[in-house]
Parts: sequence; C-alpha cells; structure tokens
Amino acid sequence: MLSQRRQSPRNARSHSRRPLSLHTRTPGVSRQRGAGMLSWICILAVAALLLTLALRLIPHYIDFRTMVGLIEDLPAGEVHDMTKKDIRDTLTKRFKINNIRDLKVTDVLTIERSRGETILLLDYEVRENMVANIDLVVMFDQRFDYR
Repeated sequence: MLSQRRQSPRNARSHSRRPLSLHTRTPGVSRQRGAGMLSWICILAVAALLLTLALRLIPHYIDFRTMVGLIEDLPAGEVHDMTKKDIRDTLTKRFKINNIRDLKVTDVLTIERSRGETILLLDYEVRENMVANIDLVVMFDQRFDYR
C-alpha cells in the first residue's frame, strides 16, 4: 500500500493538460496587443496637424462672425438713409472697438445702392501660411439687405 502513492489534484491536472504559457493562443481568440510605436507616432502626427489647423483657422472664423454681428447691429431703418462714408466710418469704429485690426472696411465691404434698398456685401479671403509653401485659404461671403 505504501507503494501506491496517491497523486495530488495538482499533479493530476498537470498530466492531463498542456502547461499554460504566455505565448499560447486560445482557439478563436486572437492575440491582443496595444498600439505599436509607429501607430502612436502616426496618431500624434494627425492630432498635431488637426490642432495646428484649428489654431490657425478658428481666429478667422471668430473675426468673421464678429463682423457679421457688427453689420447686423447697424440700425436697419437708417442704413438706407446713411451715406456710404457714414456706413464705412461707423463700421471702422466698431471694428477697432472689437479688435479687428487686420482687415479694413474698405477692403472687405462693398456697398451697393438702388432706389429702394442698400446691399452690403462682406466678401473677402484670408491666406494663412501652414508650412513652407503650403497656404490655407479661407473665403468668406455674406450679403445684407436693407430697405
């Protein structure tokens, strides 16, 4: 009886199965790994590009929306009676107050008159240097009708 040793449950399992290792694959489940170094570099490059685009373009859109607001704040009943010079002078003062110093009213605004209406056209483009000889061009166009 002593010759028959009883095997422990641990030893019994190890004989019936293969030993587990870190490199074995479970059937049906692929080996999962995180992103490699090259993947992270690509992700960071794309994120840097998008951040650069946003930082270069967002101020121009803010200026445009500010100018649209300034033109819309003109007294609608009086615009048709104002001279072109008065309209430009009023908007020039408002541009300075709102810190729009890169654009001049005479360069971005066209005033068209007819018998019954005045049309203000806010039409301009901005070029922003991106890298070396690559430029970003943003075009803005808005029409305002006053009767």
